[in-house]
Amino acid sequence: PMVRNNMTRANLVIAESQYELDLLRKNFDMEGELFYKGFTFPKYDTANKILQVLWVGRSVDLKRPDMFIALAQRMPQIHFIMVCPKADEICYRNTEHAALECGNLEFFESIPRKELLKIFSETRVVVNTSTTEAVVNTLVEAIEYDAAFVSLKIDAGGLLGDIEDSTCIGLCAGDDFKLFCEYVELMLTQKQLAREFIFRGKKYAHEHWSIAEYARKHDEAIKRLVNQA
Repeated sequence: PMVRNNMTRANLVIAESQYELDLLRKNFDMEGELFYKGFTFPKYDTANKILQVLWVGRSVDLKRPDMFIALAQRMPQIHFIMVCPKADEICYRNTEHAALECGNLEFFESIPRKELLKIFSETRVVVNTSTTEAVVNTLVEAIEYDAAFVSLKIDAGGLLGDIEDSTCIGLCAGDDFKLFCEYVELMLTQKQLAREFIFRGKKYAHEHWSIAEYARKHDEAIKRLVNQA
């Protein structure tokens, strides 16, 4: 009740993802404004890309780590890396067992941040297999480190689409596993096509996710509230 009272009395509610806006409408029958987090995008050395696919996520069912393992099994000639911190004990145990049985998949429960970012810098394709996601941090890091991004289901508020969409910054397979595998293979083998998605991602990120843009939107919102008072 306290949360509902505070929400309904608010003059402005800020969400960081389309998913949060949808929850706001569903649970509180309210509209909000979408302010993506502000990120810095320094230039990194990403010249040493290798034929590698990366998945990062907690061991919970909604992340569907088993689908990443299934992807690795479909592409035995490709190196896969999975970083899967323990969350749900049963999910973790099943995931670890299946991952260790997959000869082309390298499994980590945890890894130092510096080493993880090095893996991002070497990776050609970053993938997501979740059924739902609020802020897709791995999408931001993929853009930051010049990696193509492929999602099995989530479309990140319309930012991810099909191969024919010339506006999207990554690919979404619409929960079609066969298509997901095809998209990953395309991004691994068609370098020019992957570069086009990466370029669009960087352009979008600098226009919408920069610290300067985040500050500008907050400044405008505060001025609007002051004028309404």
